[in-house]
Amino acid sequence: MARAITLRHPETNEVRKGYYGFSWTGLFFGGLPALARGNMKIGIFMLALAISPFVLHNAFSRSLAGFFYIFLSIVFACEYNRYYTLSLLDEGFQFFDRAEFVAAAKRSLGYSAANVLNIFGRRAAKPAKPATPPDSSKAA
Repeated sequence: MARAITLRHPETNEVRKGYYGFSWTGLFFGGLPALARGNMKIGIFMLALAISPFVLHNAFSRSLAGFFYIFLSIVFACEYNRYYTLSLLDEGFQFFDRAEFVAAAKRSLGYSAANVLNIFGRRAAKPAKPATPPDSSKAA
């Protein structure tokens, strides 16, 4: 079951819903949730996979494409909400919800600004470097 978490961009104050957990809409409707969220590449890819068994002429190819689509639909349903929310965090959005909801979302997403990589290998967020006090030995 997917759960929603509110995210806000600190510079633009744009508020979006991020999700975590299993995507039942992704399982039953394929790429339509991705298209509705504005993720065109993944949405069109999933819809093309859904259409491919009907376009192929060979029965073996059709059944193979059907099984491949079913497998990818299950993987998509398990991972898409996590991917979408981490991509929003990568764009600079920050958690903007009650503390217990944020803690549950971070736990479910495995989110830590220092160690989370999204599927493209980029950091989800860059931790701020701590300020260092000026060195008094160099001044003397």
